[in-house]
Amino acid sequence: MPYHMVRSRRFQDLYEHVLFNYDWLHAKLSSCPLQAVLSDFEDACINIDDREATRELMLVADALRLGGAILSLYPDMLAPQLVGRLLPEIGSNKNIKNLLVACDASGSDHCALIPLYHCLHTPGGPLKYSLEGHQFAVFDFCLTSDFRYIVSISNRFITWDLSTSDMTRDVNPGLEGIMQQLCLSPDNRYAAAYTNNSQSVLLNCLTSEFVIIENPLSEGEVVVGV
Repeated sequence: MPYHMVRSRRFQDLYEHVLFNYDWLHAKLSSCPLQAVLSDFEDACINIDDREATRELMLVADALRLGGAILSLYPDMLAPQLVGRLLPEIGSNKNIKNLLVACDASGSDHCALIPLYHCLHTPGGPLKYSLEGHQFAVFDFCLTSDFRYIVSISNRFITWDLSTSDMTRDVNPGLEGIMQQLCLSPDNRYAAAYTNNSQSVLLNCLTSEFVIIENPLSEGEVVVGV
């Protein structure tokens, strides 16, 4: 629907019934991946000449990105995420104000915890994504050479797509220790790390296959790097 509204130049209907409409956003988030919702905003921004409308669209899209880790799992948290992030923007942005009014009116049907005040990061700052998935602290991370992905380690390897904030790979080697000092090969095909109990782990990033190497050193010596 948003695709056809943009092409038919029905921008007011697009704002009122789709992209700034709480019920529509919640329905699509509940049935489609977050990236499908963001694609609607990106397509509208490309094809709309009105700078103010484009700015409002980008604010809502960025708010959805910031809350992506939560919204991908719990779309019923849409209203708290939007209100908590966009409340400072209602003064000069009519469409955002209408959206947040709808969040107050309808959001409690899905989640009773609706913020009264600005309590989350607002779009436009240095924070672009919130990447959540590790059960323990992240001990190291690396960017791939093409800057498209980030690989992080704790007791598992997790790979994130930086263009969408989606988790693309989650590999649990079943280690008893915590991995440290992550290294990636120049072609991004392999990742290596060592653990605090002197094991070394080599991961094939394409197939998720891994090899665990026990401490090859003499008794009493520990592995301190890869």
